[in-house]
Amino acid sequence: MRRLRDKLDMGGRVVIGGVEWLASMQGAPIKLMAYESLLENYAKYRGAVTLLQVGVPVAGRASDLGADVQGTCRVIAARIRQRFGAHALQYIEVGFAPSAEQQPATSELEIGFGEWCVSMRVAVWTLLDVLVVTATRDGLNLLPFEYVCARRLHAGGGVCVLSEFAGCSRVLNGAIRVNPFSLSSVVEAIDRALSLDRRDAEARMAKDWAFLDAHTTSSWVQLFVRDLKRVRQRGAPLCSAQRRARRRWRRLPWLSL
Repeated sequence: MRRLRDKLDMGGRVVIGGVEWLASMQGAPIKLMAYESLLENYAKYRGAVTLLQVGVPVAGRASDLGADVQGTCRVIAARIRQRFGAHALQYIEVGFAPSAEQQPATSELEIGFGEWCVSMRVAVWTLLDVLVVTATRDGLNLLPFEYVCARRLHAGGGVCVLSEFAGCSRVLNGAIRVNPFSLSSVVEAIDRALSLDRRDAEARMAKDWAFLDAHTTSSWVQLFVRDLKRVRQRGAPLCSAQRRARRRWRRLPWLSL
């Protein structure tokens, strides 16, 4: 972690940021624009805070849309560094390798991670004092869980700012929830996270860790197997969730056509 901090030249600044796929619904451009607005409207954070943003390029059919997001992120990142200085932002793309003709224009903007593995993610998590997730639609995102575990076991403290459209925001109750479609709300949430005192931040992280500690993979497997056994039993009573699902299904209007 210390080597990574020295390599990225974080100094003693507070570090916020996150890791996102460079896809349209992951919200990386929203985060960058919110950070730019934060520095513009809160002078106290200029020179005191650094945004560490890691982007993972998208492969396959979504690569064309991902290229648009990638280009947008690079433009915003370059603008932030021009306005507020090189230390205001570290924008990293996994696998980025500038060519000789690109080097002069982009050497101060993008740093490439040639390899991206769990140990690299843990190093990033331990650097982040505030994790920011601004996805506009996100289902099973386990990265905030990784962040909570890494901070709990290796660094201590830490605060999560999570989009209310991320599935994990429903269970990480210590996080600060935000609507990513409201840029001002994202800025205010980041300011709130940065303004928390240590005791409040630790209490929030302890709440999130308590959930992860109680809901492990092992406990999930046990519940899943128990449900399978219930299904196999003839005449087994339905659980409350199954009863609610059946009632909603019967009320669907197309069933009466």
